[in-house]
Formats: sequence, C-alpha cells, structure tokens
Amino acid sequence: DRLCLNCGVLRVAQGKKSSFLKKIKNKYVKDSSICSERGFCMQKVLYLVLFMSFLLAVNEGFAQVCRTRFVVTKTADTYDADCSVRDCSLRDAIFAANVCGGKNEVVLGSGTYLLSRANNAPNGGEGLDPITGNRFGDFDIAEDIKVVGVSPIVSRVDGGGVDRIFNIHAGIATFESLAIVNGTQKSVYRNGSGVRVSKNAGLVGRNLRFENNGEWTTHIGSKTAIWNEGFIRIEDTSFYNNSSFVSPTGFT
Repeated sequence: DRLCLNCGVLRVAQGKKSSFLKKIKNKYVKDSSICSERGFCMQKVLYLVLFMSFLLAVNEGFAQVCRTRFVVTKTADTYDADCSVRDCSLRDAIFAANVCGGKNEVVLGSGTYLLSRANNAPNGGEGLDPITGNRFGDFDIAEDIKVVGVSPIVSRVDGGGVDRIFNIHAGIATFESLAIVNGTQKSVYRNGSGVRVSKNAGLVGRNLRFENNGEWTTHIGSKTAIWNEGFIRIEDTSFYNNSSFVSPTGFT
C-alpha cells in the first residue's frame, strides 16, 4: 500500500522517496556541507520544510492508506479523511480516491447513502478545490473513479433535498448499478441537481436510475438530473420525475 500525506505533497510509495522529494534533495542537499553566508545549511531548511508539511498533514487529517478499491462500510454521511477497511463513508471513499489518484473503485452495498452535510459556503461552495472542498455539500470527483453498487433498486445515493449529488471536476467518472435520487440546487447559477460534468471531464453510466432530481423554482440555471459540459455516455438508464424550471426534460 501507498501512504499519501498532505494530498500528495508528501508521498511515500513502497518505502521509496517520491520524485518530488528526490528533486528537492538533489537540488538542495547534494552536499550537506554547502551553507549560506550566514552559516545556515540548506539541509536544515529542507528538514524544516518537511517537518512543517508533516504537521500540516496531521493537522488537516490528510493521511490515507491508498488502495485501488475502497469499500463503503456505512450509509451515514460522515467525514474524517480516512477510508479504512472497517470505517468508511461514501464521502471518505471519494476523498481517498481523489487523494490517491489513478484509477480507483468505490464499492457500495445495499442501502440508502444519504447526503446530509450541507455546504453553507457562498454560492453553495461552487469553485472550491475538489479535494479540500469535499468536506461538505456534493461529492466532488477529480480523478478516474468508478462508483459501483448492487443494483438501482437497493443501492441509492440520496441528496436528501440538500444539494447536488455528484460534481465531476476532472477525470472520467463511471457510475454503475445504482440510483441517484433527490438531488437539488438552491443556489443561483449552479447547474445540475443529480450530476454535473465539467469541461474536460466525463461521465459513463450503466444500469442507473435518476429519480426526483431538480429544483422547481425560478432560480437561474438548469437544475436537471444531469448537466453536461464535457463527455457523457449513458446506457441502460431510466429517468423518472426529474424536472427543472428551465428545462422540464430532466436531462441537459
């Protein structure tokens, strides 16, 4: 396993220093005897920088053992920046997949995964960093992540009328065998109540159900089940009772 600290700033993989650390070492500590005119060695500066980065990582809780498969163990919408094999929410699993990078899979069981951590930031937190901003509001995806359930009947991701459900900032997100229900948007100029796909991002959907996503108000913007600005491919998917003031079709 890989241990990722501070969202990739410090990353130790299989006991080897990352290229980031090697570059710094080669640049500043090739010769530990090289000091500045005031006698303060660059090696000490390096150690100080690494120590402060470690403290930041611990303080923020960004310590995640990386795998390629994250199994969600509970339906509650909690966040502690750690998806362990015994304690992992959907929010923590997506956070871990974002931090670890690469292609990762998030596995859901039977149950309703209710989004309950509302984002009270201005404009619903739109534009926040997809990793650090994942504490509240919609589930932000920034890597190639596959979210797979058992079936749309028994694996349901429920927005609870609180927020949009998924926001795909980058990478290709694949959703398979699950339902995306009760997503909404209450902020002006925000689009997509179930899923939003940003530019240079993509969505692949198989065996899905979109139900009761939308916002029945005069807010500007499209609050439909899916808002797409990038790439999208949907197969074997049903749309039921999704709507919006702007686009009543439920799909944009």
